[in-house]
Order: sequence, then structure tokens, then C-alpha cells
Amino acid sequence: MVADFDVLAPGVLVFRRAGLADLDSVAGLQGALRLELGTPRQAGAARRALDNYPALYAANLAAHFLAVADRRVVAIAGAFIPSDPPCGLPAQHRHGLLGDAYTRPDWRGQGLGRRLSFEAIEWLRGQGVAEVRLTADGNSRRLYESFGFKASSAGMVLRIAR
Repeated sequence: MVADFDVLAPGVLVFRRAGLADLDSVAGLQGALRLELGTPRQAGAARRALDNYPALYAANLAAHFLAVADRRVVAIAGAFIPSDPPCGLPAQHRHGLLGDAYTRPDWRGQGLGRRLSFEAIEWLRGQGVAEVRLTADGNSRRLYESFGFKASSAGMVLRIAR
């Protein structure tokens, strides 16, 4: 798992879990991801994220993992646990979601997305989820297949041992 500051190269790049002070950076990269994917911006989406994440972080229902270079967040990956499982499923059937995976274009091709996605999956495993779900296409689909994700009606799914 990510240490508070796991230094890859001294003074160059650190990996860490996001805290409340990082929410503006998280929201900014979420916006960059939506823009790049051509997903319409939802009015107030960034504000809702900033408003909701503190409670989700505190309840261990969400976590973001960051790659930071020179005090600038250059990549993120998020892990989420839906708090309202359908049909009252017991905890052992909970699933997690992997999302918000984005690397700034000038930092791509260096394995940052892989590293942060791995940390997000490990965090979900530590929270006791039985499977991780995500939506992916193109290059990201190949990345997640390398983790063991399989195509399903729910997008891509990885069953994880606890």
C-alpha cells in the first residue's frame, strides 16, 4: 500500500493517499478526465465532489491515490464503495468501484496509472469488498485486463480474495 510519502525518485515523484487538502486537485483532474473523454460537464459536479468527499473519506467509502511531482498532482485513481448495496446484500457481497483514473498527458507512459490503480484495488481489498468494477475502453481496457479484470454485463469485473 501507499505510504504517506512513498518516494519513487527523491525530489521528483511521490505517491500518496489524498487528504482533504487535495480535493481541489482531485476535482480538477476529474474535470480534465471528463473533458478528454468528451463527457459533458455536469453543472456543479466539482462542487458536489468537494462537498461529499470529506464524509466519504471519513467513512472509508472512498479514497483517492495521487502521484505528485513538484507539489503538482499529475495522476489520480479513485476507489469507491457504494453505501447502498442493492437488495440489502450482506457486507461479504459488497463491491467496490475503481474510477477517476487519470494521468496528465505529459506524464503518461510511465506506469503511474498502473501503480495508482493497484493501490486503489489494494485499498478496496482491505475494506473487504468481494469484487471491483469499472468501465474502461482502449488502452485502459488492456491495463485492467492485465490486473485480471474480465468483461461482464457490469463493465469490467475483478473478483478479489480477501
